[in-house]
Amino acid sequence: MLKEVGASGQISLGKRLAGQLFEVVHHPDGRVELLPMRRAGAGSRRRR
Repeated sequence: MLKEVGASGQISLGKRLAGQLFEVVHHPDGRVELLPMRRAGAGSRRRR
């Protein structure tokens, strides 16, 4: 699937993916990868 980034810097992935959270990974060769993520629950804490 080819997608073009619009003038505002956004890309549309469709209604099926609307509201999902993605991690954006920028690779040294210029590729951009979107990895689907899950939000942590309210009771979980992030370790430092």
